[in-house]
Amino acid sequence: ALVTLGNSTALYGALRSGEVDVLLNSGLEIDHQQALHKEATAGRLREAVGPAMEIGILSLLTDQPPLADPSLREAIAHSLDRDLLSRRVSLDIRPPLRQLVPPSLPGSDPGAWPDYDPARARALFRKAGFCQGRRLELPLTFRSDIPSDRLFALTWQAQLRRDLNDCVSLAVTGMESTTAYDQLGKGSLALFFYDWIGDYPDAENFLVPLLGCAKAKGDRCLEGNSALSGSFWTSPGLEEELQRSSRVDGPQRIGLLQAIQRRTARANPYVPVWLMAPVAWARPELSTPRYDGSGRVLLGELRREAAR
Repeated sequence: ALVTLGNSTALYGALRSGEVDVLLNSGLEIDHQQALHKEATAGRLREAVGPAMEIGILSLLTDQPPLADPSLREAIAHSLDRDLLSRRVSLDIRPPLRQLVPPSLPGSDPGAWPDYDPARARALFRKAGFCQGRRLELPLTFRSDIPSDRLFALTWQAQLRRDLNDCVSLAVTGMESTTAYDQLGKGSLALFFYDWIGDYPDAENFLVPLLGCAKAKGDRCLEGNSALSGSFWTSPGLEEELQRSSRVDGPQRIGLLQAIQRRTARANPYVPVWLMAPVAWARPELSTPRYDGSGRVLLGELRREAAR
């Protein structure tokens, strides 16, 4: 039977008490995940880590001020201390990410996006007219029902206050996921932090849903995936490149996928933050769970075994 519980504490307690036999990390707070990992390391649980196919990203609304300014978007990309965020928010469970394609997939480009560089960020904020008695008030929306999202928002807010307080301040607002996704495609969220996971392990499943555009005017996507994903950004010829990437293969395809990412990174309609892998824990009397290539637990393979 599939059991759904309302909060991380209940989920954690259900596995520890034997109420459930297998627990997925979805919905678990980071400290509970770390505690279960320690239990597995000590031999009191069985742990399986699936393929890392989920990414955490920021979407930037590119067709309205203030983030219609590419210099400001680049400044934001340089202002993100991914190492700090990964360490403090995820306890290093979620490694930093500077691309839209997970590293295990052909077409990945690990250094595509700008790295943390507060000096470069300051120069770009100054170029846009800030840091000289004028501070950019940047509204960040996060999903209030995802425990780690709030911690990400508050940690980044504090990091910006430390590094660039005279240039930018982050105003954070929580919004329930269903409402936030509805608002995202309406152009209501200037800066939104959320997750994306592909249906199957291919770079196309990350690039097309974020960058595809059915109707465009210059660099603005009027209709299509890019609008639904909150950035409303495109570039002349980009849609054709995305379509061509599904018709070629081998080195030619890899080169094209990497070029698409680098082109997108120069405009920063999205800023990748970190990579997430699915984890499952089982009671010690069960076999260790296994994942398929798409990140789904093979529940039919679970067997009763003697406890270790």
